[in-house]
Amino acid sequence: MERSILLLATALVAILYEAILLFTPLLAPYRFPIPYAVPIFDSPFALMAIGVAYLCLERHRLRQDAQSAVLGMTLWVAGLLALAHIFAQPDYPGVPGVNAGVAPYFFFLSYFFALTGLALAAHYGDHQLPLSDGARFKIVIGLLVLSVVIVIAVLQVRPILPSLVMLPGRMTPFAIWVAGIANGLVGIWALWGGRRKLARHEAPGSQLLLFFTAFIWLIGLIGFLLHPYRYAISWYVAGVVRPIGVGLIFVGLLREQVWLYREARARLGDLEGLHRAGQALVRSLDPARIVSTIAAKALEVSRADAAILFRLDADAGILRAAAGAGQVSPDLVVRLEVALGQGASGLAAAEGRAVWSSNLHDDPRVPVPDDVKQRMRREGLRSVLAVPLLIQSGEVFGALAVFYRSERTFAHADVELLSAFGTQASVAIENARSFAELQETQAQLIQADKLTALGTLLSGMAHELNNPLSTIEVSIELMKRQASLPGPVRARLDVVEKECERASQIIRSLLVFARRTPPERRPVDVTDVIRAALALQAPEFDLNHIRVVTALDPMPRIWADPHQLQQVLLNLFSNAVHAMKSAHGRGVLTVRSSDDGATVSVAVEDDGPGIPAAHLGRIFDPFFTTKAAGEGTGLGLSLSFGIVESHGGRISAENIAGAGARFTVTLPVAERSEVAEAAPSSVAPATRCARVLVVDDEDQLRKLVTEVVIGLGHQVEETPSGLDAIARLASHDYDVVLLDVRLPDLDGKAIWRRLLVDRPTLAARIVFMTGDTMSAETQAFLMEAGRPVLTKPLTIERIQRAVNEALTAPSVHEGAKT
Repeated sequence: MERSILLLATALVAILYEAILLFTPLLAPYRFPIPYAVPIFDSPFALMAIGVAYLCLERHRLRQDAQSAVLGMTLWVAGLLALAHIFAQPDYPGVPGVNAGVAPYFFFLSYFFALTGLALAAHYGDHQLPLSDGARFKIVIGLLVLSVVIVIAVLQVRPILPSLVMLPGRMTPFAIWVAGIANGLVGIWALWGGRRKLARHEAPGSQLLLFFTAFIWLIGLIGFLLHPYRYAISWYVAGVVRPIGVGLIFVGLLREQVWLYREARARLGDLEGLHRAGQALVRSLDPARIVSTIAAKALEVSRADAAILFRLDADAGILRAAAGAGQVSPDLVVRLEVALGQGASGLAAAEGRAVWSSNLHDDPRVPVPDDVKQRMRREGLRSVLAVPLLIQSGEVFGALAVFYRSERTFAHADVELLSAFGTQASVAIENARSFAELQETQAQLIQADKLTALGTLLSGMAHELNNPLSTIEVSIELMKRQASLPGPVRARLDVVEKECERASQIIRSLLVFARRTPPERRPVDVTDVIRAALALQAPEFDLNHIRVVTALDPMPRIWADPHQLQQVLLNLFSNAVHAMKSAHGRGVLTVRSSDDGATVSVAVEDDGPGIPAAHLGRIFDPFFTTKAAGEGTGLGLSLSFGIVESHGGRISAENIAGAGARFTVTLPVAERSEVAEAAPSSVAPATRCARVLVVDDEDQLRKLVTEVVIGLGHQVEETPSGLDAIARLASHDYDVVLLDVRLPDLDGKAIWRRLLVDRPTLAARIVFMTGDTMSAETQAFLMEAGRPVLTKPLTIERIQRAVNEALTAPSVHEGAKT
């Protein structure tokens, strides 16, 4: 506003001055031939021009800009030509012999160079022009030489050209036209460049005064050309405005320095605020707290009225307000959503750059949905500046927007400041996420340690539980062989036997959970496995209002472990129930099966929310889960993946168009010869009475095994001690040794290794017994020994078979797991 008033007042005075000269004779009769008039007015101009030229060149030393360079060079030449103008005047005693037609050349040329400098500064002053101190010195010397050349050229050319003056001191038409066209063109060029800078509302300082200087110089020169008499008022005005203009340039440079100093102080304050904000961001690694801190500190750094942090939902393509600060209602922050590419925040996130608007209600460059505009109007927010939040991996986290209640123009420094804070905020978010991932990794390692400890525990539990189960099962079999048992008692024994088998299966399942073991395969009807799993899950379906739809085609049998396949299906059903329950409290579970001849496929579909695209590649990773803490371990799908893979199949996940997810399990179909029921190979019963040593520390189980072997017609010795067994083996020969791997004093592994050294033929008659098939150490030992193994819990049939195989085996090292 102040600029406009100043320019308007100056323009009115200029128009009035030129009109008086052009249309009235009011100033025509006034001519005052003051002695030494030229030195009086030109000496200040020449000295000030040379001094300001020096200041401009010193300014260039710091800024290396074109404006400083061109102003310094042109004012230097203009000052030297002004000195030439002083010495070319004939009307004072210093130079009585100089022709009166020489001085106007230097007068008009000094104007020309001064206006040229203003024009170049206005149009190209923003450009960089790097110069060394030596280059600047050479330029000054070159300009001095140029000034001398100009003086010599004027003296040589003047007699050839028409005269510039005529009596009584009036400029000739040739002088008026040449001076008017040359100086007018560069003057208009200077005014045009200055007008463009003022229209762009660039930083204050010298720009306004440079424009004003060009304007008053042109007014003074035009006035003199309209009334071209020496010693007329117009001549004095044209002489006086030149030093005034240089003085304005000097003031403009000072103002610019003051403004730069203030800007430097402001930027220092911004940097201090940015530093404080950065310190606040690193005080916490909690993601929720980081988000709220970013919004609060953005308000402080930008001195805005409100700040909102948006988080990007990449799947939906929507930015949702995650935190707000300042003069903004909580309701706006909770419900505010902006589509990617809309509004300042949406554009910033989509294009990865800062976006601003002085009037977000009516700015075609920044399209804002009508509902968002209405909310912003209700909040009184008018201007906005938004920057993207980019994670180091290139991922767009969201956007940070600051709002102002008044219409505001954003300078480059404002954009840079918020962008710098946005970078800090992105780093803080990345650190928080990395810390969260580190915590997750630590939790996974802790969970892995727990599983390792659980595996050790299960190994011991399996050994301890299999011993009493063996005792119970063998006892039941011996009791059932009695023909005199009443029917109800025999039925009860059948129930107990089935429950023992069930307990054995539970133990095997625990071992599979703790450490993946080769599946115990047999011919399996997949449809039966599916129906059994659905039946087990039926109570949970009913409880969570899940409707089950099946489309099961007849399929060939496959070679598989039905219990492990059932575990896979139960995991998939459980995950589907959780997804549908979380989404809408009910749902439809669809199970389909089909075969293509070479494979069978089972698809489990739900109508839940589906799987986020970012998680599709990780859902089978160990410990990865999207469930809340305490609702899942992240092991179900990983174990399922391993089970299916161990069967030679594959499992995949995908989202269903519309809503929901689909898991597909594909398993190979075996050849008919492979799935035929394998009849146990017949082992010829022993035809001779053998001498058998039974070594086991479980008294009841050892006695039962002894009873079974005696029932087979063999002579049996028994001992609970490994040391006693070594003593017996050293002094006696045995046809078969049933040796428990775990013994309290000297275990079966140590006994085996001693026999390999001392009595290798006797080592070839060993049959190991163990309930610890999970321990890696035990498995490695049994593989190394290559002897038959009786795995607990035991049965009479398996004991008989093991003894007969040991007695009839053709090779001492031909071992197999029984």
